[in-house]
Amino acid sequence: MVVRHIGRSPERADLIYSYRPLSELSGIITTAKRLGAHTIWTQSGLSAAGVNDPKGCWVAEAELRLARNFVESAGLRYITGPYIGGVVQK
Repeated sequence: MVVRHIGRSPERADLIYSYRPLSELSGIITTAKRLGAHTIWTQSGLSAAGVNDPKGCWVAEAELRLARNFVESAGLRYITGPYIGGVVQK
């Protein structure tokens, strides 16, 4: 993965990838809509055992259901796994 610092936010995005707490979804949705994104992809940083894992995507079922409903009610697609880095490398 290559990160390019361009000194400003993008004008448009198709996907918003977030490694932030789900409690911040409201702001993430606002950003996604402003940039014209259709999908939000979040990563929890936790394994199924609840252990910190930089590639972890586990979220408790009730919390996941609330997050999915929130994002989808805003008209966006919601993805939580697999780990985005693994998908990009394929």
